[in-house]
Amino acid sequence: MNAFLERYFSGFCSQDAAHTFFSGCRHMYLCARCSGIYFGAFIFFLGTLIVRKRQNKQMLYFLFFLLINIIHAVLQRLLHWQYSLHTVFILGHLTGYYFAGAAAEFAFSGRMEKHKLYADLAFNAAGIFAFLFILHFLKAMTVLNIICASALFACILLLIFGLVKRTRWPLWAVILLSLAASAGFMAGVHKLLGR
Repeated sequence: MNAFLERYFSGFCSQDAAHTFFSGCRHMYLCARCSGIYFGAFIFFLGTLIVRKRQNKQMLYFLFFLLINIIHAVLQRLLHWQYSLHTVFILGHLTGYYFAGAAAEFAFSGRMEKHKLYADLAFNAAGIFAFLFILHFLKAMTVLNIICASALFACILLLIFGLVKRTRWPLWAVILLSLAASAGFMAGVHKLLGR
């Protein structure tokens, strides 16, 4: 299972050991930023089960936090800031949470109803706490890796569902395009951020 997860994530993350959470001799198969992105997406999906009504501006929030991530990575390189696993994880978490929201909004044609923003803040805070608790106290790295893998897969499925609904392309073409686009996007982001 662990070997499969490591290979699964290798197409989406540089898996740099210096930028990865460790607990004893076990480690995440994603860097801290990617761990945050996929765990944040998982928290969005979990939150959707609890609060059915979501914000309508998920794409806007996603682009905002993606820009913050890029600016942070560029400044970190230019100013030689010390790499902080927890800071990068939190920025990734916020980006992943709203990435999943944008994917859901795209898949369901923007028919997501509004609710108070404090629910998003509460879910993000709970998600960050839950990840760090599982990481540092339970030391359940395999559980975290499986959660991140399932969230990534769910985001890809949402994008495929949205494309099938909006185009008249055959399903196989949409699946190939979605997989290529998501892998290309993540590779591009990692090349740009470099960490």
